Amino acid sequence: MKRRLLITSASVRTREIALKKAPAIEVFDGIFARSVRKYVREELIHPGDILFVSPTLGLIPALKDLDSNEVDKATNWHRPKVNQRELTALNKDALCILKNMTMTKYTEVFVNVGKNLYPIIAGINKIFPYPIIQAEGRGIGPKAAHMKAWVLNNRAE
Repeated sequence: MKRRLLITSASVRTREIALKKAPAIEVFDGIFARSVRKYVREELIHPGDILFVSPTLGLIPALKDLDSNEVDKATNWHRPKVNQRELTALNKDALCILKNMTMTKYTEVFVNVGKNLYPIIAGINKIFPYPIIQAEGRGIGPKAAHMKAWVLNNRAE
């Protein structure tokens, strides 16, 4: 079976969750998170093969439980204010998560992360031996469309 890894930006926008904690895929509510939830509902991708990138929390597996209060809504996600020490720590943690995921046999990785959040996962190309596809387009709409096309054109066989 063909497995694909999807890495996408999280969102400052969150859903109202009745539970104290919920999986990240249920907490984030931006356009990419809503699209990803739809792909999971349609069984186009498994939630265990999805990671979110946040400027304050770093790399987050979609199934990791988060308290919606953990999401820093005050951070400007277009220009995150992360000092070099914090960025280095976020990147180190992200690369550890990614190294642990190399045990899974993926056929490719799709990265839908803007230039301001990309430093959190910088070095991904040195970890994965699989093709890494970068979302194309300028802005949310074209990147969401490219992600959708990738998901639809690369369905698990």
